[in-house]
Amino acid sequence: MKPLIMHIRASNFFGGPERQIIGHLTASSNAANRVLTFVERGAPNAFRERCIAEGIKVNTIFTQNPFALSVIKALRKVFKETRPDIICSHGYKPTLLTLLARVGLGIPLII
Repeated sequence: MKPLIMHIRASNFFGGPERQIIGHLTASSNAANRVLTFVERGAPNAFRERCIAEGIKVNTIFTQNPFALSVIKALRKVFKETRPDIICSHGYKPTLLTLLARVGLGIPLII
């Protein structure tokens, strides 16, 4: 069974880093990959939409406040349900949230 790598990116646009993430995921055959992203205040999320169009599995956390305690709880729930082997965090916001959400779960984190 292939290891599951959960890539977390808090971006609602589609630029260079997002292109790189999707390019890596679509070219990778050694791991199962999944993206987790955020929809803040109902704003469109071009990164999420592009992932879906490319056939990449996406978990989405919908929030009004990205630093609310409920976001950390939602992240923990996703981690417990999907059971990633590794979390790869892209950017400061997902890194801070993931550091808190993964406490006690034993999931390695790459920043």
